[in-house]
Amino acid sequence: GGSNNYTGALTGIIDSTAWSNAGEGPVTIIFYVNDSAGNWDTANVVINRDVTDPIIVSINSPSSGAWFNSTPPSYSLSITESNLDDIWYTLDGGSNNYTGALTGIIDSTAWSNAGEGPVTITFYVNDFSGNWDSMSVDINRDTLAPTITIISPLSGTFGIDAPDFIVEIDDDTLHTMWYSLNGSVNIIFTVNGTIDQNN
Repeated sequence: GGSNNYTGALTGIIDSTAWSNAGEGPVTIIFYVNDSAGNWDTANVVINRDVTDPIIVSINSPSSGAWFNSTPPSYSLSITESNLDDIWYTLDGGSNNYTGALTGIIDSTAWSNAGEGPVTITFYVNDFSGNWDSMSVDINRDTLAPTITIISPLSGTFGIDAPDFIVEIDDDTLHTMWYSLNGSVNIIFTVNGTIDQNN
């Protein structure tokens, strides 16, 4: 005996029903072999069964509808996943993806290429088993400064009564308008009118 040794490698797929019944978490697979004389051996391996998708619980920041200028916004995510593998995001529907983390700052090139107006940032996460999740937030990018032109009063001398003023403002996303006299108190206005004599 012993003059003929047989060594081989066999491949296969674990029985799908047994795998489905194995549950979530560590799974010990034990392989057995025996010969015609009743001799036998075993080998085992512990692997992890993960069929639960990671969950992006929330995009803490940026807030939906928020406005940003040319400076890329920061972001913060809350994720539920014990076997987290990767986090990434896109600003262009997936044409370009950027590696992310739970917190960070949007890539400056991606932000520059996003253009003016609405921007959708989609965050993705996956685990080591290939399960994944995504969540999006819609924000706005406005890098164009508003312009203001004084129509009146024109330079000159005025008496005791405060002059009327007319200004032209050009901006698609106007937020607040104000003026001050000699750099003192800021006086907010919403329409053309008369300069406040009390400030």
